Parts: sequence; structure tokens; C-alpha cells
Amino acid sequence: MIEEKGIDDQQTSDLPEDMGQTRGKSAPNAENDDVPDAGAQKMSASAVAAMRAKKDREERERKAEAEVHKLGLQAKLQHLDVGERAKQARGGDQETRMILIRDANKLVALGVLQNPKLTLHEVEMFAASRNVNEEVLREIAGNKDWIKSYTVVLALVNNPKTPVPMCLTFLPKLMTRDLRFVAKNKGVPEIIRTIAKRLSSRRSL
Repeated sequence: MIEEKGIDDQQTSDLPEDMGQTRGKSAPNAENDDVPDAGAQKMSASAVAAMRAKKDREERERKAEAEVHKLGLQAKLQHLDVGERAKQARGGDQETRMILIRDANKLVALGVLQNPKLTLHEVEMFAASRNVNEEVLREIAGNKDWIKSYTVVLALVNNPKTPVPMCLTFLPKLMTRDLRFVAKNKGVPEIIRTIAKRLSSRRSL
């Protein structure tokens, strides 16, 4: 009598040898596959550092080029006569305006304020600058549209080059906290500090 093999044994014997060997082995650990290689992590950190260094270097080069361009423009403007500089002030771009607003000749500096491309942000910077002609500050303070900006008014009051009578007219328009700051600002005339202190004290009552 012929002994029959069990179904399981027969199926096993029909499998290829290499598949038979893998049977019963555990599947690869999926968690281990997800763990990044230490070398890869180190390489990634090095790549990030290299990219940052490159970005910083490019930024420094860009600033250096901009400075060279600015110095070149400034030298070019200095070689122009008053009439040509005034013309550039009235029609030049922002970079030109930022240079000529500090021109020693007040006609040139005032020409910047007549430039149709002039922005309120530039006016705010001029109002706070101690490197501009007093006539520039007087012109800004007398412009009804510009003094609608609280930033312009505050900058003028805190600028020691702004004529005192104009500062006195602006003090009541300041917020109490700003009055207190002006009262302690030793960079402005004493009379401005005194009146600012008096106004802030009255509001505290």
C-alpha cells in the first residue's frame, strides 16, 4: 500500500528551493527602514550649513555692490553744478533724492521736496533726520498734507533742528505717552521739554 503525503508536505515540496528557505523567516522590520542613516543626517546638516554660508556671502556681496554704486552716484552728483543738482533733485529717483536732501545748498535740498515721486515714507525719514537743512524741516512742517501724518509730527518735535515755534504748535497734538518721552528727551531744547512735561501733567489730572 502506497503511503500518501499530506497536503502541506506536498505543497512545500513543490515550492522552489529559495522560496522554501524563506518560509518561516520574519518580515523585515519596517521601523528600521524608516530610521535615517547617521551619515545621511550628518551630510544633510553640512548641506544646510553650506547653503546658509553661500546665502550670507551673496548678501554681503550684494550690499557691497550697492554701496559701491551709491558712492559712485554720490561722486557723480557732487561734480554737477547747483543748477544740475537741483534738476536731479526735482526729477531723480529715490536713491538720488536720499543723497540730495542732505545737499549743503538749500535750493537743491528743497528741490527734493518738489519731486513728484516723493513718498510720505521719505518725508517721515527727512523729518527725523538731523543731517538736513533747517529749511527742509520748515518746509515739511508747513505742508498741510504731510503734517496729517502723526509720524511726521512726532519726528519734527523730536528733531532738535526743527524751529521751536513750529514744535510748540505740534506739542498739543501728541499723545500723552509721547509727551512724556519728549519731556525726557535731552536732545531737544529745554523749552520744548518743559512744555511737554506741563502738558502731560495736566492730562494726568
